[in-house]
Amino acid sequence: MDSKLGEPLIIRASDRDYCFATWDRVLLSIWLGEMTPSAALQLLEVARRFVADNQGLPLSNLSIVGSQCPPPREKVRVQLATICRELEAAAVEQVWVAEGSQSRAALLLGVGLAVSTAASPTLRLKFAVTVYEAAEMIAPRLSGASGRAPVLRSIVDQVRSHMGA
Repeated sequence: MDSKLGEPLIIRASDRDYCFATWDRVLLSIWLGEMTPSAALQLLEVARRFVADNQGLPLSNLSIVGSQCPPPREKVRVQLATICRELEAAAVEQVWVAEGSQSRAALLLGVGLAVSTAASPTLRLKFAVTVYEAAEMIAPRLSGASGRAPVLRSIVDQVRSHMGA
C-alpha cells in the first residue's frame, strides 16, 4: 500500500482479529478480536524485524485495541510483556489506545500496567484516549518526509480498511 509520503505502508501479518503493519518509523498493531498466543508470536517476529531493519532511528509502536477486543489471557499477557520489554530495550516509544468507553480505557490501562510490571519495573508505556492523540504523541519521532500526525492517522484508516473495519 502506498502512503503517499515517506515510507510505504506494509502489512506484515493480518487476519480478522488483528493486523500488524509498518510505516515510516512506526510499528502498528490493531486488535479487533481475541489476542491469541499465535498472533502474539507473530507480533513478536514482526517487532524484531522492524527493530533490526531500522537500527539507530527513533521508532514508535502504536497499539490500538478495538472496543470488541476481550482482555488477553495470561499466556498472551506474558507474550505481550516480552514484546514490550524487547521494544523498550531498543528504545521504541510505545503508545496504546483503547477504543470504546471509559471503562474499556480503564480496563486497558489495568492490563497495560500488569503487562508493564511483568515486563520491567522501568517500562514506560504511554496511553492515549484517541488515535488522534496518539498520532500527536508519535509525530516528533516520524521522519520529515512522513507527513507527520495527519498522515499517520490516514495510515491507521488504511489498515482498518484492509481489515474490513
